[in-house]
Amino acid sequence: MRTTRFRIAILALAVVALAVLGIGSWRFVSDVNAPLPTPYLPTTFQGQRVYRAADEASFAGLPGSFMLGGVLTYPAVMPPCASEAGPPGRGQGLVPYCYWPSIDGLAISPKSSVEVPNGVSVIARVHVHDPAAADCIAEVRPDCEAAIVVEAIVWMNAVAVGPAAPA
Repeated sequence: MRTTRFRIAILALAVVALAVLGIGSWRFVSDVNAPLPTPYLPTTFQGQRVYRAADEASFAGLPGSFMLGGVLTYPAVMPPCASEAGPPGRGQGLVPYCYWPSIDGLAISPKSSVEVPNGVSVIARVHVHDPAAADCIAEVRPDCEAAIVVEAIVWMNAVAVGPAAPA
């Protein structure tokens, strides 16, 4: 009788242990698939509004430079590109043609010089309507006018959330 009770107790403990491990494993897997928390990004900087990708429709009406913020990302895969500058005459180096970094999901112009690690929240002083857009061929001039050119990275959150930028 004692042996039977002992076996039942051991079996019950084993079932409870497996259940706890199963729930813990399920919770771990579900946490892995959970989105990363949004990195901190100020909504204003140096007294100016920080625009985001959701505001893209308003960029065309902004005079001069403005602040654009978001996570700076580089493409995960960078296959060879036929021409970093794009097809001849296409965009005078303004229009992203191959695989350029983006801020808040918006591709930035190859004319921009950005030296920031992948996955870092940034605020950049940018402009659209670059003077070089006047030299673009007619069929891509609207793309040239809308190209986001980074003038300078003015703020960055020092905590990277992704792999290092490609070399």
